[in-house]
Amino acid sequence: MKGKEIYENMMSDMDDEKMRTAFSKTPSKLESVSKLPYEFIRKLIKKVKLIYMMLKDSFGKKYKFPVKTVAAMGAALAYFIMPVDAVPDFIPVIGYIDDLTVLNLCFLMVNSDIREYLEWKGLPEKEYL
Repeated sequence: MKGKEIYENMMSDMDDEKMRTAFSKTPSKLESVSKLPYEFIRKLIKKVKLIYMMLKDSFGKKYKFPVKTVAAMGAALAYFIMPVDAVPDFIPVIGYIDDLTVLNLCFLMVNSDIREYLEWKGLPEKEYL
């Protein structure tokens, strides 16, 4: 099965409720992270919220992204949600640097798709990029 077929199968089986269930830990993780008083944490939160919004619109069939974009965003969000990763999140501040790095790499990989989405959504680029 090719990438496009995998994507089409995934999208036909995915609805808003399933997406919400799959990423239900995102809001609570964002809430715990938002208590940290650092600028890079605010950037991390904005990036996570944008990816969450993009995936929701994608799975809700409101906006269509290329397969690589959905895969990259899903992987980046999953990495953020996982409590144990390269640098565990329970280590104050430092535990989120790797999460921000993964999100930044994701944003670099799919930058043009993010820009098009922000324009479609009417959101300012400077707020998220």
